[in-house]
Amino acid sequence: MEWKNKAISSALVVTMLVGSFSGCATKTESESKVDDFAGKTITWHLVSEFSTLDPQLNSSFETCKILGHLFEGLYRIKDIKPERALAESEEVSKDGLTYTFKLRDAKWSDDQPIKAQDFEFAWKRAVSPEIENQGVTIFDVIENANDILNKKKKPEALGVKALDDKTLQVNLAKPCQDFIGRLATSSFGPLRENVVDSEGKWANDVKTIVSNGPFMLKRCAFNEEVVLEKSPNYYDKDKIKIDRLVFKVMKNLDSAYTAYKQGKIDAISDVTESIAKDTINTGEYHTEPSLDTYMLMFNFSNPLLKDKRIRRALSLAVNREKLVKDVLGNTGERATATYIPFGFLNSKGEEIRDVIGEYGRSTSDGDFAEARALLAEAGYPEGKNMPKIELLCNDGGANRKIMSYLQEEWKKNLGIEVDISMQEWNTYQVLLNEKSFPSMCRARFGADCPDVIDPIKIFKNDPKCKNPKAQYNNKEYDALTETIQSTVGTERDEAIYKAEKMLEDDTACIPLFFGTNSLLIKSNITDWHLNCLGLVYFGDADIK
Repeated sequence: MEWKNKAISSALVVTMLVGSFSGCATKTESESKVDDFAGKTITWHLVSEFSTLDPQLNSSFETCKILGHLFEGLYRIKDIKPERALAESEEVSKDGLTYTFKLRDAKWSDDQPIKAQDFEFAWKRAVSPEIENQGVTIFDVIENANDILNKKKKPEALGVKALDDKTLQVNLAKPCQDFIGRLATSSFGPLRENVVDSEGKWANDVKTIVSNGPFMLKRCAFNEEVVLEKSPNYYDKDKIKIDRLVFKVMKNLDSAYTAYKQGKIDAISDVTESIAKDTINTGEYHTEPSLDTYMLMFNFSNPLLKDKRIRRALSLAVNREKLVKDVLGNTGERATATYIPFGFLNSKGEEIRDVIGEYGRSTSDGDFAEARALLAEAGYPEGKNMPKIELLCNDGGANRKIMSYLQEEWKKNLGIEVDISMQEWNTYQVLLNEKSFPSMCRARFGADCPDVIDPIKIFKNDPKCKNPKAQYNNKEYDALTETIQSTVGTERDEAIYKAEKMLEDDTACIPLFFGTNSLLIKSNITDWHLNCLGLVYFGDADIK
């Protein structure tokens, strides 16, 4: 979750600090040489290094691109809906609180059988305070999970139990309409108790890692590359056509694109505006809608921004269509004045965004007259004598251009001055989470799983939040969030609609556009999948 903060969960996957890769060995001289591997190989670009391949300790979206091929849980998401992976069948009790899963016959990479006990161990490890699992809140629907997270009970109390080697039973604390979708995330995979350690070192060493996905770790080179090869023990190995996946760390996207044009890498999933414009008509540039909202968030303790009229004026004074067209270059983003992105479905399988609509909001013209009237009503006609606002942002991608555009829009349409505090990523995260930004910040919500509770609960009051001053703090909204988390069907749907309407009425944030998942990939590579979470799956891929 980055805000896109994978704070991963969404919850705010919303994302991610990059740590040192101390557990991953550097290349030896022999490893550094190009080998004579003759099998089908896809070389993929990673934009940053990472700290661990332990799926429960990972907080990096880049690492998720590797983990989806190394490990596999009960379900996977290739596109937008979960499909069975290690689950052979599932049975749900009438009250929706008990799930019973039968496992298919499958093996670990060391030829040992995968057992239901491996899931039980892994999930209880995930909620243990002994490890720093940043995505742990995704377990909160399971029986006793919240008490464990609040240190009122021990991890052994988690509502998951292996009934036998092939049967896993899960008890929920409350019904969860999209529980199966959650199970498709890497946090819910199995792990072997006799293999793992609390620091994640086991997963960074070719000699000690044991995985269960279609590929296994062949090479782990500090800050340079990770190499996976087809696992001979994968249950569906005969369907895997790719023999090797190579993940090369290249922080400079222009250098990555040069390598792509030279045929040194085959795919780039972090496509910049300039790369998109250069390749949009080649047949190699692809986009899919993302569960992703680019927005501005408020510090609600700021006296100026406590006034809803000010927040509303700032939102109304932006032409979002021009932002997407002229600043971003029409590379797939979708202008919006609403919060919940496309891709989340209600209990009837309908797009929630289509059901709710746009509240009559224009994304092309804004409503400058109303914005100026609200500002005057708040005591700042034409922006006169209004205290200066500071907007915190991290430097990267198109952020600088977006912030400059907003700065110009507010100056032109409202007559107000906004200072941009542009910081590198780590400093941005510290300021955001610990020091509290003074006025507004750029944020980008990205979901951990295709459950609408992910974006909804970002605005729920959370005592554990590092930056409580930025919280919405609305008891009625918190109650709606609880309803969404504990009900199914029409009751849940209505609570979702009311919750987003409340965010709209209060201008709890300023949504700007829905993101897109983009991929630049050679045309001879076929049958890959780019899912709604922005992850690419090569388990079905082939090279023609």
